[in-house]
Amino acid sequence: MLKTYITTVPLQGKLDPMLYQRERAEAPTATCFPIVQVMRDTLEPGDTVRLLAIRQENADTARNYQRLLEELAQLGIAEAQVELVHLPEDQRPETLIGLCRDLVDALPQVTRVYACITYGSKSIPVVTLTALSCAEATHTELEVGGVYYGEVKRENGKVVGARLYEMSALYQLAGLVGTMRDSKTAEEVFRQLIWMSQHRED
Repeated sequence: MLKTYITTVPLQGKLDPMLYQRERAEAPTATCFPIVQVMRDTLEPGDTVRLLAIRQENADTARNYQRLLEELAQLGIAEAQVELVHLPEDQRPETLIGLCRDLVDALPQVTRVYACITYGSKSIPVVTLTALSCAEATHTELEVGGVYYGEVKRENGKVVGARLYEMSALYQLAGLVGTMRDSKTAEEVFRQLIWMSQHRED
């Protein structure tokens, strides 16, 4: 199966490897990039891998991109399997719409997609989720396998832990309710889905 991963190359100057804990998963491996942990959790023998890396052009992202390539190499993923998606520095609506278009165009017609929305400006998660929604509607057979957010917890300036959250339930909720045109039915389904998510069996 072709699995496509989306991440943003971070802007910060210092990246430290973290152990991103997940629910109902094996022990994590230290990584600077939550998407690498997602790959470890989701890749299976025989899968084909593609990574879309959203990146601004500057010294920090250049260094962080090289570090990402090093971590990918440890998984047997070559630079040729990575496609850079250019991100201009401005946040104007037309720029973000252009980024959304570029992401949709870069996504294969038939694939399962996993997106990490940890890094980047506050607008990047909105752009990424919009691109996934558009691609699901326009592509031949594109399935969203997961949406992830990595959180680093600090106390008094020191790291005390890190968690990787799977957020796709919210994405799917918006998609299901958004397709309904009867507001009463949509509200009933929305309430039912919220209840189900809060009372799921672990």
